[in-house]
Amino acid sequence: MIRVLAAALLLSSVAGHAITSQEAPARGPVRPVVAQAQYDRWLKELSNWGRWGTDDELGALNLITPGKRRAAAVSIAPTSTRSRRRPPRATGGSSC
Repeated sequence: MIRVLAAALLLSSVAGHAITSQEAPARGPVRPVVAQAQYDRWLKELSNWGRWGTDDELGALNLITPGKRRAAAVSIAPTSTRSRRRPPRATGGSSC
């Protein structure tokens, strides 16, 4: 009896999903199609390649100055710390 009810419930949920998925409208915003020429222009205009010189290896990390590091450290509110360590297992076994 329980198996019959479970099977009926499963079939009704699958059938209901198939019906609603066909009728559901598209979700999310419609994105405009961008022409290849416009994409290539954006790729060149918005690139940071070479912004800090030809031998630079840090890239956008150059924007993090010592002053910004100090400001970030000051903005951190003191809080209590908690251990994220898992408690040891009660029974023996491997540590993995």
